[in-house]
Amino acid sequence: MRKTIVISSIILFFLIFLQSFFSILYDYDFYKEEFVKNNVKEIGKEDMVLNLFNYFEGKENISSEYFNEKERLHLVDVKNLINIASVLYYILLFCLIFSLFYLHKGKKKFSLSLKRIFNFSGLAVIGFTLISVLLQKHFTYFFIKFHEILFSNDLWLLNPKTDVLIRLFPEQFFIDIVSIIFIKSVVFAFVLFGISFILHKFLKRN
Repeated sequence: MRKTIVISSIILFFLIFLQSFFSILYDYDFYKEEFVKNNVKEIGKEDMVLNLFNYFEGKENISSEYFNEKERLHLVDVKNLINIASVLYYILLFCLIFSLFYLHKGKKKFSLSLKRIFNFSGLAVIGFTLISVLLQKHFTYFFIKFHEILFSNDLWLLNPKTDVLIRLFPEQFFIDIVSIIFIKSVVFAFVLFGISFILHKFLKRN
């Protein structure tokens, strides 16, 4: 029982961050705000940005009119990572549902188990976020390591003089998107604390 609670808490921890990631991934208004903030000159080329969005959503291929061969190959790698993250999300969601069914052996015990899972996951999210904030000044280092680990090639090493992708998405864009993911995740953690508090009152009353 205890192991299942711990495993469920870990699963929920990752689901929270993945959900936060997907909630911002296709938020076109966020991208437009970032383009203006980062003074991206290509923002006027709406067709180019839409082509990029449609490609990630599987609606069309990436256009050679806007992106060179190196960029297109890199975008294939990025899309593959997004697909893997999506599959991982649903696998974890299934595992969480399965573990909750396993824990459902009695109303009081199940409520107590949920309370513990929500508390553990919420604390883990906040703790991880605080550590990440402390390490924010080393963002470039972790950003490079992230690419070195997840990509098996050097296509991600783009040149702002020749590659439009790095002008569309400078490092500040990724700093902002990571910050929003953490903010959304922390908000979700506090929602879990709220549910946990309600469960605590319920258990106390019963």
